[in-house]
Amino acid sequence: MSGSTASNSNSNVNGPLTLRVVDAQTSAENGRKFTKYKVSVNYNGREWEIWRRFKEFNTLNEKVRKLFFDSIKFNVYF
Repeated sequence: MSGSTASNSNSNVNGPLTLRVVDAQTSAENGRKFTKYKVSVNYNGREWEIWRRFKEFNTLNEKVRKLFFDSIKFNVYF
């Protein structure tokens, strides 16, 4: 699976944010298949896991790029 690290020079962000996709599952809802991804999140020494669908990542990516395009740096690892 892949992982990425994002950091922002904005003073509201205190440390690096690390996201790792650690699992994926295909499910069906109303007869339509979709894949959801288990993501391990690490921020300021705290770690937790969340499940998200691809379209949720895409929506978040668009919002983050609009807000922080000039100040955010991404490192994506495959």
